[in-house]
Amino acid sequence: MVATNETVFKVVKAFSEPWAAEFRQDLWSPCHLFPDPIASEWQRVVEDYLPKENPTYLEFGTFTGAGSTYNALLANPKLKVITFDLFQLTPRYCYEFDDGHTLFDATNALGEKYAAVRGLCTTLQAAMYNLWDFQDRTAIFRQRTGANLMQRLADAGVVPDLFFIDDDHTAGPTFERIEAASRLWPDALVGVDDYCSAWPAVMQSVDRAFEEGLYSKENSELLADRVYLLRK
Repeated sequence: MVATNETVFKVVKAFSEPWAAEFRQDLWSPCHLFPDPIASEWQRVVEDYLPKENPTYLEFGTFTGAGSTYNALLANPKLKVITFDLFQLTPRYCYEFDDGHTLFDATNALGEKYAAVRGLCTTLQAAMYNLWDFQDRTAIFRQRTGANLMQRLADAGVVPDLFFIDDDHTAGPTFERIEAASRLWPDALVGVDDYCSAWPAVMQSVDRAFEEGLYSKENSELLADRVYLLRK
């Protein structure tokens, strides 16, 4: 499998968000919504399925960086990460997200651990502090995601070994990302988060990808009843 080389990553990282001058322990939010067994399964994917030398991980949907991103970086000390998010999570958003997908608020046990939820920093800042030890291997972008961005990345020479989709959870955009990945990076593994009844549009998109032959259901695997790892 062809991997993004060092030169391409260095160019990409040069245009990424700048990191803070110093680490803020009080803004570090080590908790995440990526607990075992999915955390262990995700590390296994990175350890066992990606090249040992110069593997590249592309991600849409960084959130606070403490879940899929952190575990991928932890699993392979040579992994390079390129990750995108709009970083729009706010305390108000958490309070109003009441359509059956309640997250947390600043007063409950989980919310108390999130500096961004307590209004002490932005979600982007929280992600950077959570990934502080991996900043030399991580390029973070605050940018809208989609198939057009995927095309631009491919044109720039980015060839991920693993592409993780965890941003827009509606049917159209989710399927568009899966379709674009199958076309632009046919050798890459594609992980789709939240394949579960709480997110029916995600399930519909993955099932459609199987039905249309973009990926093989027989060769793919569902990790911890949550992340579908797609293979040709």
